[in-house]
Amino acid sequence: MKSIINQIKEIKLGKNSNKLDKNNLNKIFNITYEDEFTKIHKKNLSKLNKIILEKNEIKTIEINENLEKSQFNHYLINCKENSELNIIIKINSKKSKEILYRSTIYEIYQEKNSKINFIEYQNLKNNYINYNYKKAILDNDSKINFYDFQLGSRYTKNIVLSDLKGKGSESRNYSLYSSKDNQTFDIINESNHYNEYTFSDMINKSTVNESSINSYIGTVNITRNAKYSNGYQQSHSMILDNKSKSESIPILEIDNSEVKCSHGATVGKIDKEKIFYLMSRGFTEKESKKIIVEGFISDLIKKIDNKNMQKEIHGEVIKKI
Repeated sequence: MKSIINQIKEIKLGKNSNKLDKNNLNKIFNITYEDEFTKIHKKNLSKLNKIILEKNEIKTIEINENLEKSQFNHYLINCKENSELNIIIKINSKKSKEILYRSTIYEIYQEKNSKINFIEYQNLKNNYINYNYKKAILDNDSKINFYDFQLGSRYTKNIVLSDLKGKGSESRNYSLYSSKDNQTFDIINESNHYNEYTFSDMINKSTVNESSINSYIGTVNITRNAKYSNGYQQSHSMILDNKSKSESIPILEIDNSEVKCSHGATVGKIDKEKIFYLMSRGFTEKESKKIIVEGFISDLIKKIDNKNMQKEIHGEVIKKI
């Protein structure tokens, strides 16, 4: 099987005749990986999207992507002191037999006491390869809440990183992945604590079905200077058939004894005893699985306030049973 990078290189991306000027290039790629995904992104990028919130500003931004071709997006987000950004991104695509590629990088900088609620709902068709990278740098008492719902694409690599550099800064990362029909999700979540009284919480859940693959690596890193900090992570994966695979690797890197940390991970097939019990109460096997999956995913979906989006995500996950 060809590697994902080789598959991307075979996609006809076209020549980039509108490359970014040096002034814009110097402002980005400062907190990204130096890997093949980033090299391809940099080579094909032609536009920089800037989101800047001034001091004390409060703003809500909704972005709807309905893709028909390969696309490269780069966002530079800067939230100044005491500002608050609520950003909602919905990603869909039109049906096509052509293999296409989406690559998006978000570089996020937060000044003192700023707050971001970042909701992303991705439901691309199965002809898309999807690379998604977010990294936030947080100053004193700033907070970021990531809500990731990744349901579509044939392959998604989703990276979400937080550098808690300011005293009292906080990061929360709540993510749900649901795969079916040979989809692959490759997930990296990381919270790095560099200062005192910082807090991070990561909860990842996934359902895998019909020969799909889910891989999760979550890291909480607490450095020597980050005393009195708290870092938590959980990862739970439910396998719905006999051909799918899921792995979860939670990592704690702690260089300070005056902190609180915990991690937990479970990977397992849907509980047959629960299915049998529900079927004994008159439900069909499919209805029984639906009830179990609904109970499994509901807490994460309810973390967002948008009722319409809750309903849509719930419906799409249930379709994958």
